Amino acid sequence: MPDNALKGFNSSLKKQLIEIAYRGEFNPVPNRKNVWQKCIELNGKPFTIHAIETKN
Repeated sequence: MPDNALKGFNSSLKKQLIEIAYRGEFNPVPNRKNVWQKCIELNGKPFTIHAIETKN
């Protein structure tokens, strides 16, 4: 993750995110092509991650 990513996150939150974001599966977003999401708990609060496939 780039150093300037998620500017509102302190180093502890970034570390938590990195440790849990890639575990488990992403689910397709209904009515969207090439978009997936997953919800995790980050610092005791729900946090949604979206993954979007892009191509040139």
